[in-house]
Amino acid sequence: MVWQFKDIKKYHKESALNAIVWITTFLTVVIIDIDIGLLVGVLVSLFVLYLKGFKSYSCMVGQVAGTDIYVDLKSHKNAAEVPHTKIFRYWGSINFATCGSFKKELCDHLGIDCRLIRRASLCESQAEARGFSHGVRNLIIDLGAVPHIDVRGYRALLEIKNEMKVIDVKVFLAEASDCVYDSIVKAVKLGADKMESFPTIHDAVLYAVRDKKD
Repeated sequence: MVWQFKDIKKYHKESALNAIVWITTFLTVVIIDIDIGLLVGVLVSLFVLYLKGFKSYSCMVGQVAGTDIYVDLKSHKNAAEVPHTKIFRYWGSINFATCGSFKKELCDHLGIDCRLIRRASLCESQAEARGFSHGVRNLIIDLGAVPHIDVRGYRALLEIKNEMKVIDVKVFLAEASDCVYDSIVKAVKLGADKMESFPTIHDAVLYAVRDKKD
């Protein structure tokens, strides 16, 4: 059984968290007892799944020239930003526990201090507030990799929309899955304002560009 410890390299290559589960289970079985070790392994596995559920990743995406494909700007040199438009992609749930970090990640990627957005809401004129937008006129939030959103999470999106409106930036949603869309519809039925949403990022881009020309 001890000889199986060599398998740790394989599990570590798959995932560091998987390696932690394996090591914890292995050591508990060897040091304490098999039954206790298996129980600990199950509990640690559940905890790891919990962590993965809250683990998020985000990036800004751009358009591959001549296509309707949108990819991570940092990973693909052949992609470029749509003029005057920022596209924010988020992997992870948006709920009461994560909406704060979601907003922070968004502001970080936009290069805007969240406090400046709040200050902009106190500006006496719209022209003064526009100084905070850095030439951006549209923000598209890609929900394609969001598995779940609750009412509080949707209200966080509304807060972002209202704050961006102060600095003359329009906010659109794109690629919401069926379950996410259903959650948004539920939030609207409970009294939340409706946001403009599109089936794909490209649809949102075309609308934003057309709206700007109009």
